[in-house]
Amino acid sequence: MARGTAVETVATPSLTPYEKTQIEAIAAWKCVKPGVSRRLLQKVTGQVSQFIGKALPGDTLSSVMTGINKMAGKLAQDDSIFRDNWLREQGVEHLQALAEKPLEFADELAARIIQEAGRIALGVGAATGTGGPVAALAGMPLLLGSALRVIHRVSQAYGHNGESEEDRQLMLHVLALSTAVDATERARALADYQRQIEASLLRQAISETAQTAVQRALLGAELGSLIPGLGILVNAQLNRSFVEQAGVTAQRVFQERWLRERGKVVWIAPASRSTFRWPSPHGD
Repeated sequence: MARGTAVETVATPSLTPYEKTQIEAIAAWKCVKPGVSRRLLQKVTGQVSQFIGKALPGDTLSSVMTGINKMAGKLAQDDSIFRDNWLREQGVEHLQALAEKPLEFADELAARIIQEAGRIALGVGAATGTGGPVAALAGMPLLLGSALRVIHRVSQAYGHNGESEEDRQLMLHVLALSTAVDATERARALADYQRQIEASLLRQAISETAQTAVQRALLGAELGSLIPGLGILVNAQLNRSFVEQAGVTAQRVFQERWLRERGKVVWIAPASRSTFRWPSPHGD
């Protein structure tokens, strides 16, 4: 196949026009470069990494993340997506029915899930931004739980229940992908996923994810303490951005999994250049 194509191998059945557009979107997402705001975020959060490492050692972070992930999975099961009126109108009442729907149907449902999660995260961020760093620290389990909950729920949109240990580990890996700060990190994480991720690499990814998430959650309080009156706004926006980014990452991962499970692609290579931008349903 010619160099630079998005799909390394395509099997039968043939791709629909919509599936082709999503393959290009996934390829663009895989090589996206961080914008100015994300580079600034990386620089500032790096300044608190030493404090976080001392306060919460890697083993503790990993254990905390595992517990939060289990809780998020349980919440996703209890807060059934089949209570959604839109799904009821479509006559879809179980995961097997979702798995049989076309990709565009799953994508529409995933987008609805991500929008809802963003609205909830905005409110949680506003609440935890009222009390400074202490409240932000107390709200971190809520932030991480919200991000993992949307990942679990997005997986359901593509017909997966996320109940197996392998699937639960995948959810943590998706969170690691969503916190990658540049294209190189994302490419490495995606390559690990392509090789089915050895346990040692996954444990490392979980530890790094926890530290990164904690730092970025703290950043809202850090900036808010510098600019009086902006604590609530900054924390709310960062929470929403963090959770929505986790949802978009999950959508791309499970889109590709959907295509692979149906024999439509073997692996989608990163595009030679990317015009991908993290979407926001709020237009900002």
